[in-house]
Amino acid sequence: MPSVNMPSMSAPGTSAAPTGPARPAYPWWITVIDWFWTIGFALAAAAWLYLLVAQRRKSDKRRTGVAVGPVCQAMMAAGMAIMFGVML
Repeated sequence: MPSVNMPSMSAPGTSAAPTGPARPAYPWWITVIDWFWTIGFALAAAAWLYLLVAQRRKSDKRRTGVAVGPVCQAMMAAGMAIMFGVML
């Protein structure tokens, strides 16, 4: 629609280039809680992977199926650790 008039696009004093993301000043305790949960979920993911490996070692060798529960728990914990890590 080339005939549409957009007066706000030609307003004086506006810059077309962004100046960068504004970073709000968060309280210090938010960063501490973020680190707590990042490390906690990373440790939980490691624990679930350890349980999976330990379970596979002592299970019968004829059984080829993998228990889905520990795998899902480990992946969920890893995903949460990544999510909290990104928020740092």
